[in-house]
Amino acid sequence: MWIALVGTHHSNLFLNSRLLSSSASIGFTRISAMDALCRTDEFTNNDWGYFHYPRTPITRPSDRCATLFRARSKEADEGDEGDERQDGLARNTPTISMDWLDENAEWFDLESPDKVVSILWFPRDSRELDAPSLRKIPISKALFQETVRKFHFHRALVELLSNGFSAFSRISCTIEDRPCNVYTLCVERKSFEHTALTITYFPSTQKVLGNKTQKLGSKTYALALGFNGKEIGDIYQNMSAAPELMFSPFTSMKIFLENEKKKRVVGSGHNKDKTENLIEGHGEVQTETNPREAAKDTDDPHELLQSYLEEQHLKSGLMAWKAELLEMKKFTAELEAMRPPQSQEAHPSDYLDRLVREYDVLIQNCELVLQTTSLAFQKDTAHLAREDARQMKTIAILTMIFLPGTFIAILMTIPEFDSMGDIKAVPRWSWYLILSLPLTAITLGIYAIYIYADQIKEVYRKIIKV
Repeated sequence: MWIALVGTHHSNLFLNSRLLSSSASIGFTRISAMDALCRTDEFTNNDWGYFHYPRTPITRPSDRCATLFRARSKEADEGDEGDERQDGLARNTPTISMDWLDENAEWFDLESPDKVVSILWFPRDSRELDAPSLRKIPISKALFQETVRKFHFHRALVELLSNGFSAFSRISCTIEDRPCNVYTLCVERKSFEHTALTITYFPSTQKVLGNKTQKLGSKTYALALGFNGKEIGDIYQNMSAAPELMFSPFTSMKIFLENEKKKRVVGSGHNKDKTENLIEGHGEVQTETNPREAAKDTDDPHELLQSYLEEQHLKSGLMAWKAELLEMKKFTAELEAMRPPQSQEAHPSDYLDRLVREYDVLIQNCELVLQTTSLAFQKDTAHLAREDARQMKTIAILTMIFLPGTFIAILMTIPEFDSMGDIKAVPRWSWYLILSLPLTAITLGIYAIYIYADQIKEVYRKIIKV
């Protein structure tokens, strides 16, 4: 999952970015990616080739193709009361085409005095092949190129999508003589149903025209990838309740962070329940008529091991994401400046602190499950060791029973035994019993004395006292 606050085209780019690698082994890759971002902000041929485009273009509106959220706050006409007039948040499913982009050119005009927010959603096609799903673009390559140009998106999106690791970065640049910032939050590609959100944000500024000063409103453009239809609908309901907050990019960031947290909470709870059920059934004595089938269902060590690995991966992802949230906290002052005046929403620093604490709880839950699973393996190992000890004890007793008899049987086969005249007067089987039974009794008696030595000593002490 990603958030990027981006600017594009004809820019003098300077970089002020912070990337925190979720693993030391990928540090070089991440540095190389940011070096590439320093060189240019425009998409390259390789960037366009990273995405997959449909063979047949979609010619009618569809929520499976694109959904657009947008709102505008117009400057009041001279003589009107108040400072501005705000349009409500609108949602539609346009058929994106060259004509549509031209007809809505005013929404992409950076010289406009209006405040504008436009969020374009390309929904997730399916759950299959989750890792490359964000590479699927529902419009043609040429149309996507024009959309990127109109929405002023930055190639940081492609660089960080191709990296596939958790990261937070901030890039500042100038586009068409207007400064903008690039904030990027990305979650590792292995996360289930991962998403991406790139936001181009131009803060409000003033432009000098001769002796006059013209106010230019803030502009926010966003592209969201990987969200499903239900998530988009829920997000729209939350946005439409307070559309004035959408002019702050941090609101979009919070929506992204909340959606990501929800998925991780659900995933953590599901895996926790699954592991606990496996642990409860692991090593239990089966009472079914077919114990092999019962053991296959409830006592499969491979399934428990797989659950352990999934929990470990979940914990690693939570720790990496928490590290990026801590990195994001370094920019709370800048994020605070994006909040609308007299806003009732939480301060960025307070919100991020609370979010970090919630992730701490999730990490602790994962650690508890991992420790419990480890104890289950230790319990299983100890149980197997006890079973082996019982079997060895049984073998030892059988050996003590049969070894004396075997010794006597071998002794009776030697020629010297037959040459003894007195022996022939008694049947051979009688001699076998006469010799083997006392010897077996002596052997078992010595073993019993060794096993019950403490009890024998206690009885002996009682007899002495009496």
